[in-house]
Amino acid sequence: MSDPGTDDAPEAEPINTIPNAADAQGIARARQVSRFKGDQRGDFWRKTMADKVGRMVMWELLTSMGTFTDRFASTPAGFECRDATMFQAGEKATGQRLYSTLMLHDHAAVYLMHTEHDSYFIKPKPTRKKLDG
Repeated sequence: MSDPGTDDAPEAEPINTIPNAADAQGIARARQVSRFKGDQRGDFWRKTMADKVGRMVMWELLTSMGTFTDRFASTPAGFECRDATMFQAGEKATGQRLYSTLMLHDHAAVYLMHTEHDSYFIKPKPTRKKLDG
């Protein structure tokens, strides 16, 4: 008898099951489950981006990954450091993938995030000149 908490215990519902291509009902069910999970993911990103704090945290995360910049690393002596550069390129790629996901699910909230936090979108406030009286 195996303990249900161990790895030997069978799972209640297998993860990543591939439907039988000959079973039309199985294929239809797999599509339905896929759409449902996609809707849940979309709801998560929309809820995150609907909140001002959520947009701020996502902006901080994206900028810390270097999503909108190109970074090249060098050693203290000034020579190129390919390993660090490739690591930073991987961070950027991850940030771009996250950004694409956000754009896919809530394009308007991503635009709002830019207008709130991106210096390119933020317009400087006009300065008032004092009138000499």
